[in-house]
Amino acid sequence: MNYDASINLVFMLEEESAKHLLEALLPKILSEFPSVEYMCIPHQGRGDLRQSIPIKLKSWLKPRASTPLAKTCSWAEISASAKNQRRKSRD
Repeated sequence: MNYDASINLVFMLEEESAKHLLEALLPKILSEFPSVEYMCIPHQGRGDLRQSIPIKLKSWLKPRASTPLAKTCSWAEISASAKNQRRKSRD
């Protein structure tokens, strides 16, 4: 198997403690695979995670998308957008 291609793993987690656990384990597990990058995104419980997933997926950057609709966003922008949409849905 060719591991030259970059692989990005995204973990959407229910809580901050899961992020701490993965950030301790993943570097050890993935040390043999330098092309693998990961991101841990903690949430404030299952409800927050459930609301956040559709919003984040809609905002996801498709790296190989050739259409002008592909939008480049940082995770800070996506998270801010998700928080704003959750606030609007509560009001």
